[in-house]
Amino acid sequence: MAVMTPTFQSSIRGRTNKNLKYVLDADTCLAFLAGHPNVVARLLPLQDSDLATTFITMAELYFSVYSSNRLNENIKKVTEFAGKISILNGDEQTAEIAGRIKSDLRKAGNAIDEVSLLVGCMALRHNLILVSNSLRRYENIRGLQMENWII
Repeated sequence: MAVMTPTFQSSIRGRTNKNLKYVLDADTCLAFLAGHPNVVARLLPLQDSDLATTFITMAELYFSVYSSNRLNENIKKVTEFAGKISILNGDEQTAEIAGRIKSDLRKAGNAIDEVSLLVGCMALRHNLILVSNSLRRYENIRGLQMENWII
């Protein structure tokens, strides 16, 4: 059975929109692009103006593309996806939040990898719900709202 690639209604590439509600982590983006039924069911009713990902997540997606055996097919999917979702970039406020949280976590004896720290802090800075299948990676970022759409 062929997997239908879901599409969005309009493109908002590069804009940070006040209507944003969710920031998608790499595992959720990959699940969507693979047609995972739970993720597709959650995403399709949303407006693309509700959705964002981060430039870090995009780098992870492109890493997956260039590591795959279906380069042309996958680059097309990721490029189309990137053209239809807001992509958050880091800024000084995100950096300050990340520095403070990393320091607090280290003092408490809780380690976090840099990628998870930055993605989580971008979601926190923009007051967005982080959607990930790896919620444990983010559990020590106080105040971060999270959901898992894969399970």
